Amino acid sequence: KTAETLATQLGVEDDDPRRVAAGLAEAVRQRTSADGHTWMTYADAVITAAGADILGLDTDLVEVVLLEAQDDPSGLIRTGDRVWPAQLWAAEQAIASGVSRLLGAGPLLQASMFGRPAASVLSEEQWSAVVTGLTTPLSLLTGAPGMGKTLTIRTMVELAAQYHIPVTLMAPTGKAALRMTESTGVAARTLHSAIKLTPGQSIGRLDEPLAGIVVCDECFAPGTLVDTPYGPRPIESLQPGVRVL
Repeated sequence: KTAETLATQLGVEDDDPRRVAAGLAEAVRQRTSADGHTWMTYADAVITAAGADILGLDTDLVEVVLLEAQDDPSGLIRTGDRVWPAQLWAAEQAIASGVSRLLGAGPLLQASMFGRPAASVLSEEQWSAVVTGLTTPLSLLTGAPGMGKTLTIRTMVELAAQYHIPVTLMAPTGKAALRMTESTGVAARTLHSAIKLTPGQSIGRLDEPLAGIVVCDECFAPGTLVDTPYGPRPIESLQPGVRVL
């Protein structure tokens, strides 16, 4: 509203390309933030920008002004029919690149190294999850309560210790980290402490990248503390060859 007031005082017309472009950028910023998405379709962005809450102009007029302006509005990236806030676009590209590098490293440990303990209470599926987590660059462990996720992680940690493989346990909150510590016998930290990440502040420098096996409990589940702009940081914190669960 303050920007609108200043623009009016400076004689900026309602259909001025600069105002329309700013309105589109604001529409994308508001909608992606409110909906939890990283992009929206260009058509939806135009409709939202044209609405009374932002520009208060006819949709067709907004499209014509943007078309004549040719350049994409500052702060936005347009790919096909999608439009992204530039910060979220850059973060998603960095995340994808990091995951690709992680997967491309290949396993440094072979499944044949790990023999199933004779007294193990793990099911075949749970043991398979343990071996996968120890040998695969990136794994996802899911399951309803009582399905053995905690037992699977504890077994991974115990085997890693036998083979002198460093383990880092992380969780999104202090309470979740304490539960991991109690269930595994290994000290867990909050994600933000482990990778020196504080939302709203500059990112700290790691003494050295994380190595061995990294277990991140619910770090990217809905409602947790890792947002897309901070997503590249956990991946950048990993040494080549690390295994992530």
